[in-house]
Order: sequence, then structure tokens, then C-alpha cells
Amino acid sequence: MSRELSSKYISANISSLLKEKPTGTLLVDEISNSLWMVGPTPDSSIQLAPVIEPIQPVVDITGTAENWYLEFQQVTLENHSLQWTLLATTGPAPNTVTAVTVYNLLQATLIPISGNNINTVSFPQLITITGNFTYSVNSVTDLNFPALTTITNGFAPSSMNNVTSLNFPALTTVGDFTPFYMNNVTSLNFPALTTIIYGYFDPYDMPSLTTMNFPALTTVGNDMYINDGCPALELALFPALQTVTGGIYDYDEGLGNANNFHTLNLGTNLLQVGGDVSFTLSALNQTSVDNLLIALANLDGTGGTTLYENHTVTITGPAAAPSATGLAAKTTLQNRGCTVTTN
Repeated sequence: MSRELSSKYISANISSLLKEKPTGTLLVDEISNSLWMVGPTPDSSIQLAPVIEPIQPVVDITGTAENWYLEFQQVTLENHSLQWTLLATTGPAPNTVTAVTVYNLLQATLIPISGNNINTVSFPQLITITGNFTYSVNSVTDLNFPALTTITNGFAPSSMNNVTSLNFPALTTVGDFTPFYMNNVTSLNFPALTTIIYGYFDPYDMPSLTTMNFPALTTVGNDMYINDGCPALELALFPALQTVTGGIYDYDEGLGNANNFHTLNLGTNLLQVGGDVSFTLSALNQTSVDNLLIALANLDGTGGTTLYENHTVTITGPAAAPSATGLAAKTTLQNRGCTVTTN
């Protein structure tokens, strides 16, 4: 009989490990305090020591809430570990509640905390939201999710007019990225976000937004709408971008041309754009126009790139005309069957 001392990844991979290891192997998971003996088949494997129940969530409420509380449920995940998830609340918080902090919660399917006077919502240990993040509480001024890394579905907070910035320092993966209707948000800063799995990049109807900063974003699983109803936007920075499954556009939501939007940085790592490119409302400067045309022309099917051909590229309106370098890239695209229109 052999004994294997696990790393922190044992729990997440216990099912596959039970299939791979010889009969009689002991798997010791010191993180979840469980002990497994591998049987002749995975179905006959024996859990010799139960997983210790996780520490129950603790809710810290600022204010008074005599008959209001949060409901939690213990769930068993596929990796045989136990966690707590936020199930529901007993309705909106009373007006006497101004802040809610939930400790010891690692995963949640719902974050349904609302109330007329709540200004701070904090989940210091929350790592994963299995579902949508659709926060919409107008009184909130501060959303605190310092450990959140994954949202399996959409990131779509909205209608929080007291929030001035959205900062999620650890968030790496979302299904869809569409925050909207927040009048006073001035910046979107997501330093760790790398992947939008299947959906759109489309922050929209944010009339005060001036800056988008996504230094780690590599993958967008659908279209990118970079200044959709954001007339104050000046800078949009995506220096690590590699793959956009759809197209790249600006779009007017009835808030007027984005005459302030002058700098677009898609970096030099682009490997694929799957659709058309259109900027007809944005005052992109010449450097941004040139770099956009060059990035598309560099998608020539070599070096891991996907050939960009037979698409429509439009950069008109208040945008600058390309320089000689940009015009050379424009010719390259036209020679591949692309329809390219610039000023």
C-alpha cells in the first residue's frame, strides 16, 4: 500500500485521481482533511475520513436588522468537498442597514442583497460566483470583492448611480462582460481579467466613463463594443489582447458621438479577429487608426494568427486619416478581399 501526500489541488482532482492510482493507494488531502483509499474501480473507492464541514459564514451587519437575515445552504461539489453558498435573503434589508459583510463564503450562486440604504457590500473571501453577477442597488457606493476570480456567467452590474469605479483586482474569468446604466462610473479597471469565455465585451450607457483599462485581457468570446453609449470615453487600453471571436465596434446608444475617444490600444499580440471592424463615431487619433489597421494586416495566417480576409473595415466619422504606414496596411487588407473605408 502506498501513501500520497496531496497538494492543494487534490480535492479539485479527486475523481480523476481515483481512476488513475493503483488499488490500495491512500490519498491524503491535508487541505480538506479527507483520506481516500483507491479501490479496484473508482466506484469502490472508500473515503476513510470525512471532509470536515467548512466554517459557517459570518454576516456582519452595520445597523439594526431584527427580522432580516441571509440564508445559507451547505452544498457538496463534484470534487467531494463541502462549501456554503448564499441561497437567499428574507427580502430587502430594512432602511436601518447601511453595510453588509459576509465572511467565510468561498462560492455563491446568488448575491441577492438589496436595501434602500445599503452603501457597502463586501465578500472578503468569495472566490467563485456560479451564475450571474447582476448587482443593481442604487444606494451602493462600494462593492468589495477582493478575492473574486471567477464568474461563470455574466458580469452585468447596473443602475448603481452612486458608484464611481468598478475595481475587481483578482477577477480573471467571466462568461460575459456587460456592466451598464451607471451614470457616475468614470473608470473600468480590471487588472487581472484575462478571459471573457463566450459572451460580449460591452460596457454600455455610462455617460461619465472616461477610461477602460484591461491590461491582462487576452480573449473575448464574442463581439467587442468599446464605446457603446459612453460619450465621455477617452482611452481604451487592451495591450494583451489576442483573440476576439467576433468583431470590434463602436456603437451609439443615443448618447451622441464619442468625440472624446481618441486612444485605442489593442497591443501587438493580436492573433484572431472573427468579424468586421467598425469605428464611425469615435475621434481616434492617427496612431490609433494606424495601429488598428496594422494589427489587422498582421493577421496573415502565420505565427499562430488566423488570416483576416473578406471582412469590412470602416474607420470614418471623426477619426483621423491614416498615415502612409496605415495606408500600406489598408492596401494589404484590400488585397485580401477586405472592404476598407477610412478618412
